[in-house]
Amino acid sequence: PSPPLFSVTQNQLWQYRNESTIYPVTIVNTTLVDSVPPFQMVLGKQRAGAVTGGAWEWRGTMLRYTLGSSGNAGIFYTCPAADVKGIFMFLEPSPTPEGCHIVTLHSFSDRIQNAG
Repeated sequence: PSPPLFSVTQNQLWQYRNESTIYPVTIVNTTLVDSVPPFQMVLGKQRAGAVTGGAWEWRGTMLRYTLGSSGNAGIFYTCPAADVKGIFMFLEPSPTPEGCHIVTLHSFSDRIQNAG
């Protein structure tokens, strides 16, 4: 399968599925789950525990998330051994949780648009 396509518009991250389906990506506080980092990326409508006020950006090719003066430095985690599946992150430097793997999300474009 092809990797997912993401876009950032006005600090909001979107995942493109097809021409008629584009999902907003929200961050949910998962601090009740001990086996994963405290924040999870979730597709679709905002849910209970959704974090507000954060901003997504591309720094070079790398996707980053910031909330106030804290951020994930472009580092995300997958935790296949956990009861909760998905992509997670910390907003401060932290050791990799047991059973989790570091993931970075990148965007590469094969065409250059003329700005003039």
